[in-house]
Amino acid sequence: MNKLLSATTLLVLFPLFAMSQSVDYYSAYMEKAGINSVLYRGSAPFSYHFSHEGTYYAYDSNFQNGEILYNGKKYSDVMINLNSHLDELILKIPESISTVIANKNFVTKFSYGGRDFINIKNRENGFPESGYYQLLYGVKDTLLKKIRKTYVEEIPQHSASATVKKLFETETSYFLFSNGKWSKIKNRRELLRGYPTIKRNIIKFIRDSRLDFATNKENSFVEVVKYADQNKQSEQ
Repeated sequence: MNKLLSATTLLVLFPLFAMSQSVDYYSAYMEKAGINSVLYRGSAPFSYHFSHEGTYYAYDSNFQNGEILYNGKKYSDVMINLNSHLDELILKIPESISTVIANKNFVTKFSYGGRDFINIKNRENGFPESGYYQLLYGVKDTLLKKIRKTYVEEIPQHSASATVKKLFETETSYFLFSNGKWSKIKNRRELLRGYPTIKRNIIKFIRDSRLDFATNKENSFVEVVKYADQNKQSEQ
């Protein structure tokens, strides 16, 4: 801790939540939104009007065409992005530069940029917390990815200008549902713990497939879970 303070002071600023606006754009954009107008009944997202490094979005700042299952109804051709700092699904209003926050209570799942996401609403079977998760694999077993963006200010202690460096840091976590329970997995060893009965088969599969957990952990996780799930099903 002392080492960190001597080099850099890190300030995680959670009060940014309090600065979010609460403007309802529904009435103003009803006509532009057309039949999908119910989607855009929400508050304006927080505006990050300051220079910073990195992005608060899950992957990048580009909105992409996607689909959303909202209040039991599927909507297509929706411009979507995910704010992983506030865990908010942001929708761009048609024929407008304005955006709104999708009501989380009504979002079941969505997809954009070739990626699928689900909204976990209840903490069941040991699942860590509610929120938006990327679905990496989901048949009998499930593999989820959680992206969190943390806002940090670094204040150099040995700089004449003492310029504050503002940035968003990324934290990625993976969660496996297997054998009726959830577990957080960080590496190959923890992944193998989820499949004790077929551990030897998986190790052989990893070796034969030349999976590299050091350089491509996510793909390795996906391939192992897929193999293990299919292997378990074939034994039943």
